[in-house]
Amino acid sequence: MNLKSFFTISLIFVFAFLSCTKDKDPDEMPPPDGVDSPVVIPEPEPEPEPETNLVNIMDYYKFTGRILKLIADTNTPTPLDFEFHNVDALKVVYNTIDHNQKETVASGILLIPEKEGKLPLLSFQHGTLLEPEMAPSVSKFGNNELTLAAVMASSGIITIVPDYLGYGNSPLPRHPYEH
Repeated sequence: MNLKSFFTISLIFVFAFLSCTKDKDPDEMPPPDGVDSPVVIPEPEPEPEPETNLVNIMDYYKFTGRILKLIADTNTPTPLDFEFHNVDALKVVYNTIDHNQKETVASGILLIPEKEGKLPLLSFQHGTLLEPEMAPSVSKFGNNELTLAAVMASSGIITIVPDYLGYGNSPLPRHPYEH
C-alpha cells in the first residue's frame, strides 16, 4: 500500500470517526436535501394542581326514598306525584372568607339523589336559625329544613344546603346578620 492510499484511507476513518460522536442529537441534525423537516411535538407541561377550598367531605346520612315520600305525603295537602329516590347526604367543610375578609371555615350538606343522568342543582337557603344545633350539618333527621331539602333532592335534584357562617363547623360566634 502506498503512502497516498494510506493517507486517503486514514482520512476517511478520521472523518467517519468524527461524524459518529455521541454529542449530536439526531433531532437537531438538518434533514437531507429534498426531505421535509420532521415535526417535533413538545412534551406537554404537567397541569398545575387545582386550588381547592375543600377541607373535608364525609358521609352524613342515607335518606331512603320511601321514608322521604312518607314525610312529604304527611306534610302536603295532596300526595306528590313523582318518584322518590334514595338520597346520599355528604357533610362538606370548606375554607371561605367572612364578612371582615378574614379566612374562616364553613360547612354544609350536599344531597345527591340516586338517579342516573344529568341532574339539576338547587341551592337551598334555610331560614334564620335560633340555635347552633339547628344548622343543617348538625341537625337530626325529622321535621326540619334538612329533611325538607332531602325531600326536594329525592325528586332528582342535587341540593346544596349551607349552614351559614357562625353555624356548623364555623368558629364564628353567630351569623353576622343576627348582630
